[in-house]
Amino acid sequence: MFNFLTLSITIFANTHLSIVIGEWPPFNYTNENNQIVGSTTDLVKKVLKQVNISYSIRSYPWARSMLIAQGSGNVMIYSIYQTPERFNKFQWICPLSPPVKTFLYRLESRKDLDISSLSQAKNYRIGVHRNSSTHEFLVKKGFAAGDNLDLIADGKINTRKFLAKRLDFIVETEFSVKQRLKNLNMSTDIVVKALELKGFSGNSVCMAFSLATDKNLIEKIEIALRKIQSKS
Repeated sequence: MFNFLTLSITIFANTHLSIVIGEWPPFNYTNENNQIVGSTTDLVKKVLKQVNISYSIRSYPWARSMLIAQGSGNVMIYSIYQTPERFNKFQWICPLSPPVKTFLYRLESRKDLDISSLSQAKNYRIGVHRNSSTHEFLVKKGFAAGDNLDLIADGKINTRKFLAKRLDFIVETEFSVKQRLKNLNMSTDIVVKALELKGFSGNSVCMAFSLATDKNLIEKIEIALRKIQSKS
């Protein structure tokens, strides 16, 4: 038994896990020192330290990170929502963090954008990350790129277009919109929640691994995660 455990630790110590993210402050994002940080990143690093595995974390536009994460080898992506469209494309560990609510936000000054239903939002332009789970959700609800969806790869660009009134709404969590505005030295008072995305809001984010990732490694990571979560 001792030799088996020693061998297991040695194997993972010599295994490299490639990790990709999309920019999603305050959960995972690149700071002013070009370091990938955030509340979820802190948890992931703590978990991987427990597993004793070498890893690298790189940030790309979300659509590219999704493609990389479906490649060969030991690859992980976080923070990611588990959706029916994605379920069979990855191996999953859920939840990674507590549920978060998602909203359509408008500028406080845009009092003309008074909506009470998602169908009403189809008359306006919404900024959303390309290939994100919110993009998938809105398409299911009858929204379309070039019509009422403005698909972007960069959250900073999305926020700037929104502040310049080139977009009517943006899709964000409460934590995310605060961090994005803070990064631009803007007050959170300039935005208000217009509508909660019912049917999507309140989901928990996960870790997802390529189908080629070692299942034993994923099991070790999940055990380490649950151990840390049980103490928090």
